[in-house]
Amino acid sequence: MSETTSDWVLDWQNKLRPRKIKRDCKNESYWVIVPDKPANSGHLLVISWKGYGDITDEGLFEDENHMQEIMEVIRDVTRKMQDFLTDSEGNKCVRVYVVSECETKNFPFHFHLIPRFEGDETGHMFLFEKEFEEARWIVEKDRKEGMTEEDQKEDKIRKGNHKIKTAEGILNDHKKLLSSNKWARPNEEREKFIEEIKATIEKISQ
Repeated sequence: MSETTSDWVLDWQNKLRPRKIKRDCKNESYWVIVPDKPANSGHLLVISWKGYGDITDEGLFEDENHMQEIMEVIRDVTRKMQDFLTDSEGNKCVRVYVVSECETKNFPFHFHLIPRFEGDETGHMFLFEKEFEEARWIVEKDRKEGMTEEDQKEDKIRKGNHKIKTAEGILNDHKKLLSSNKWARPNEEREKFIEEIKATIEKISQ
């Protein structure tokens, strides 16, 4: 790890330390923290200090045990959530979604752990809903110079409107497909699509 990278890591650790989960673990190459904009109760990040960006960062694999250790801590935390975690209404955690979007620039490589409780939507609909919940939070550090609290709230509402309109645009496209009787895709097209994906990935993997 270079001096520049070490400085970068130290800077992020100082920022994130207040949200670090206290665990009986001597390995400091990864942390478990609460995100600054939790999507629901129990939402965590597992952060690696050996790489940033996405899974292609070579630093993540310089130590062959590093990613295995991260997977093991994800497994252990997930088990604890499923055994003991409930939401504010007493619903039990039934699944923990492990997601790595890596869309935040210059942020350590990380996995999201998002618990799904009894009665929640499932699959992509669950993640779709939680993305909106995450976007609702107002964070003091995000306030631009000269902004009042009310300005920041209005800015958050504008961004929320934009996100909702984007989602509505996607849904409207699918409504048009439904009304034109083109939404249901035939099995032959599905099988052809699978073969196309397989051939493409095999070609670029050579």
